[in-house]
Amino acid sequence: MSSSRLSFGPFLYDPVTGSLWRDGKSVATGPRPVALLGLLLEAEGRVVTKADLMERAWPGLTVEEGNLTVQIATLRKLLGARPDGTEWIATVPRVGYRLPRQDESGQRLELDELSDLMMSKIAELLPPEYQGYYAPDKLAERKAEREHAFVEKQARRNARKNALKEGYAASSRQKTGETTDHDHE
Repeated sequence: MSSSRLSFGPFLYDPVTGSLWRDGKSVATGPRPVALLGLLLEAEGRVVTKADLMERAWPGLTVEEGNLTVQIATLRKLLGARPDGTEWIATVPRVGYRLPRQDESGQRLELDELSDLMMSKIAELLPPEYQGYYAPDKLAERKAEREHAFVEKQARRNARKNALKEGYAASSRQKTGETTDHDHE
């Protein structure tokens, strides 16, 4: 087997061929769902924005967000439920989607949860005046702040990228003399 293949639960995904197998049997997929799955797997459990997913599935095209929703639903149907009955693909409201990382037994591995546990154990060894910094509620608060900052940074980057695309498209239309309803607003 190629080392470029990625596995999760009973699935094996080959990004080179765009092939997906479940328990050793090929799963028939279209190019868009498999492109979305590839990006979700590449993110290694991190949130992937809707804009990034749409760019992967429809490179260079402007499509409605509903198209992404349909393709994610198709992918969820192909994957079925996880052993615990939940979806393989988690929705992050108003942001995007993520494919939680799995260990070989199918249990979720959340690096932040392991980090929090480790930090709380370290805190027990510190003098009392320093232990408050590592309190679980403080750790959760800082984690939420980091996640919020990450999502905002991705949103700003995507907004800049979309603005550049729109600028290039408008410039191109202007050079060729084409106009759209958007140009007259």
